[in-house]
Amino acid sequence: LDRNVIIIEFVRVQWQLIARCEEQEFLSHHYFGVMKQIVQLYGVLHSLGVANLDIKDENFYWHPDNRLVVLDWNR
Repeated sequence: LDRNVIIIEFVRVQWQLIARCEEQEFLSHHYFGVMKQIVQLYGVLHSLGVANLDIKDENFYWHPDNRLVVLDWNR
């Protein structure tokens, strides 16, 4: 086959960052870790000359294994 295929993991709506920030336990345990990963991500991408021109809260998710997932990436 000579096709372009993109495979991404399934991301649950419950993992959406804006929804998770309404949970007190999440805020007290993960908020600064999330912000650190967002700052690191954009720092690396900026240094590579890549920009996301469509940054929206609903595109950020927090995976249960404590990692940031960003969907709907546009350049």
